[in-house]
Amino acid sequence: MALTAAEKQRRYRERRDADPDRRALHRAKQREKYLTDKKVGKRKLIKEMTVREQRYQRRQWNNYKRKERERRFAQTLALTPPSSPLSVNDDLQHQPSRQLSSSRKKIKREKAKCYKENEKLRVKLKIVQQRAEKYKKRWIREKGQKEKGNKGKDTPRKKTKRVLKCGSTKTVRRTLFFHHVLIEEMRKKYNTKSGRKTVSAVAAGLLIKKYKMQSLARKSFGKAFRVKKKKRCAPRKETETKVREFLERDDVSRMTSGKRNTITRKKEVKQKRLLKDTMKNLFMKFKSENKVKLSYTTFCRLRPFWIVIPKEGDRDTCAYKVDPKVESSENEMHYKNDENTESVMRVNGETEKEKKNNESEKNEESVVKLGETVYKKEKDGRFETKMRKEDSIESSNGERESKTHDNMDSVECRTEKLNRYDQKTDNNVERDEQTQFEKADIREKEIDNVEGRSRERKESSNEEEEKMDEKVEEVERKENRERVEKIMTCLDVESEERLGVENEGNEESLGSMKSEKEFMAGTEKEHDSCKIDGGKESYDKKEEGGDGERREELNGSIDMKGYVRHDEHQSNMYQSREIMSEKTNGRDGSICPEKKDRKKRKSERIKECMEKMKLLAEQGPIEIGIESDELINSKFNEIVDPKDCLQKYVVVLYDGVPYPGYVEDIGNGDVYVKCMHLIGKHSHKNCFFWPKKIQDKCWYLCENIVTMIPEPVNIPGTSQYQVEPTLWQRILDHVGLSSV
Repeated sequence: MALTAAEKQRRYRERRDADPDRRALHRAKQREKYLTDKKVGKRKLIKEMTVREQRYQRRQWNNYKRKERERRFAQTLALTPPSSPLSVNDDLQHQPSRQLSSSRKKIKREKAKCYKENEKLRVKLKIVQQRAEKYKKRWIREKGQKEKGNKGKDTPRKKTKRVLKCGSTKTVRRTLFFHHVLIEEMRKKYNTKSGRKTVSAVAAGLLIKKYKMQSLARKSFGKAFRVKKKKRCAPRKETETKVREFLERDDVSRMTSGKRNTITRKKEVKQKRLLKDTMKNLFMKFKSENKVKLSYTTFCRLRPFWIVIPKEGDRDTCAYKVDPKVESSENEMHYKNDENTESVMRVNGETEKEKKNNESEKNEESVVKLGETVYKKEKDGRFETKMRKEDSIESSNGERESKTHDNMDSVECRTEKLNRYDQKTDNNVERDEQTQFEKADIREKEIDNVEGRSRERKESSNEEEEKMDEKVEEVERKENRERVEKIMTCLDVESEERLGVENEGNEESLGSMKSEKEFMAGTEKEHDSCKIDGGKESYDKKEEGGDGERREELNGSIDMKGYVRHDEHQSNMYQSREIMSEKTNGRDGSICPEKKDRKKRKSERIKECMEKMKLLAEQGPIEIGIESDELINSKFNEIVDPKDCLQKYVVVLYDGVPYPGYVEDIGNGDVYVKCMHLIGKHSHKNCFFWPKKIQDKCWYLCENIVTMIPEPVNIPGTSQYQVEPTLWQRILDHVGLSSV
């Protein structure tokens, strides 16, 4: 039987493949043909095929690989040697491995799981597609109904699309021609006055803004329809300069002296200035000085950037401090409109002669002068008080005789009096603050009312401001009157209490104590408060000073204008000689009979007082005082000489707040201390640090040194330091800042 073509080809391939050389040559030809077909494009890569072609090609590859594996398996079976004799374990040896079977089972399970999930997803996808088709149909129906109802109301964009889709160049040409003609006509109309308004309204219409054609309209018309926006109620440059000049005044702000204390904004370097008061108070002051319509917010906004509100680190480290009570009393004198204010002596200051005489005394101890009493702080924490009076009386021969007598006052009585006086002054200060706040509120209300009325009637604004100023002036006058009366009454009560406390049972001692009003009245007496140092020369000088010759350099002397000032506790400190003489001697200048009796009783004691003074001068200093439990342990309080504090840690007072520091140098009664800064606002936390950028070094008076302390301990893990807690608590109790 004849062979078919397929059988002939199969036998041919078998003979070819049986010869290795012929098979290798055939494979090389097939490889070349594959490469040429791929270059030409006859043979496609798998990524270039369609999805259907890819499935067909992969199916062929799988069949080919399966047949290849079967051939290899059959070949291995043919080449294996004959099997060994059967044994009991043959079945176990030919079984597949356990890991292979378990892995195949796992693969089958995962495949089955994927098929199940795909089936579920197909069902869900079908439901979602049906829902999407439903909403799509609804949208198409709604759109068709709108198009039917709005056939003549097509938008400009739709009309443009319709013209471009029609494919007729004639329609497009005619539309563009009409567009250019219309624009030229609008340009001509814009040149006339009547047509300018209509063209501007069209060019600034809502449709042009909707389709964002403003710039194209401006280019087409050749005109700018843009209106410049002006800022309403913008402050003038004159107002800005006034505010800047006001805030740069020395009474409003102070300039910092540091080289690095500058502020830079927009490459503009300015020296920093610190405000001396709050912005609200400065605003009230500015409004009172300048008749300018300006709000508080605008005033704050116009503040230059180099004028800042001071912080705790910007405090003024000056050693000289003015007592607030003295400052308030000086202010009262200004309110009296007194012309002789130049004669007032500064309490904390000294004349040049006194400074030279007392340089040695300042290095040894600190003296606090209160009126006619001298308090001397000694090394054991006690206070010595001594009062010396020198009175000059007129004898029958017309000559002057000097009396010198000593009065030993109890420290307890005087401290109680001073405490009562401090309470009264504090209450007066609180009332003054309340009146200041009331004045500020009245000022704000009046400003608001004036600003509201000025918008309605500009002509009446000046009258309203004048009325407002008159009301504020009345409030200030009333406040000044009340403050002066309060202080004068407090001082009168204090002087009366001083007279009645000492030696109630002894009539002679009561007669010897002269009221401060008589001392101030011009009875030609001189009063000197001094410290008895036991020296014979100083005693002789004081005796010579009481023979009627006036010494201008003495503290408490009467000047040429008839005004005396010792300190803030002196009553009638601003009264003239004529007024006091009327109060004590009478309007006609005659001496009262009570004063004559008092002078007689004093003349009997002149000899006794002089003898006592001589004994005291020969014996040396006499210390009279009491031990105070409030003082700190003497272990850290022995500050007799400032040299004891050198290169040691101390606690200094600054504005009534204690700060620890290290003494680096000492001077004439002053100490140079490098202070630590407080962390937080409350001193009871007992947490300090050394400032790194700018060290806080300053000269302090010996009065401001509280005590010596051991070196502060570093808090572990931080750069902060702490004083011993028990010692710090006692310091706070002593200063009057007990921890809450």
